[in-house]
Amino acid sequence: MRAVLDPARSLAPDHYVLANRETVALGPGCVDLDVEIFLADAEVGLARRRGGATPETTALLEAAEDAYTGDFLEEVYEDWAVPLREEARAAYLAVARALAEDAAEAGAVDTAVRYRLRVLERDPYDEGSHLGLITTLRAGGRHGDARRAYGAYVTRMEELGVEPVPL
Repeated sequence: MRAVLDPARSLAPDHYVLANRETVALGPGCVDLDVEIFLADAEVGLARRRGGATPETTALLEAAEDAYTGDFLEEVYEDWAVPLREEARAAYLAVARALAEDAAEAGAVDTAVRYRLRVLERDPYDEGSHLGLITTLRAGGRHGDARRAYGAYVTRMEELGVEPVPL
């Protein structure tokens, strides 16, 4: 492993790989983890957005949204992977919701719809995103799509035993 990470052997043996009789581990800070980069970018973008949406905050949030490639270690069912997976998913949902709200406020219907649908793909029971999608579609004159979105919303709320908001 050391030969692959440092083929020229220019660094100390324990720079990349730490090992003892029981464990082998990568040295801290020697690799960039995409989930950590995503979480940092999402945090910065959302924090800056609290001061108001700007083209800069939108760009930061779009970069974070684009960096999210799916749930962290989706195929790993070990308990240790769950907290980081949930944290990353929650951050992604917050980023996508923020982008949807900003796009809807700017009148960018297709963009707002796209982000609302991305939220609902990850969390099909997100009532706020369902209602935001319906509102955005109606504001864009897409009444048939809004009616279908409302039907999907009602179905999801009924599955939870929650009374849907009437339109």
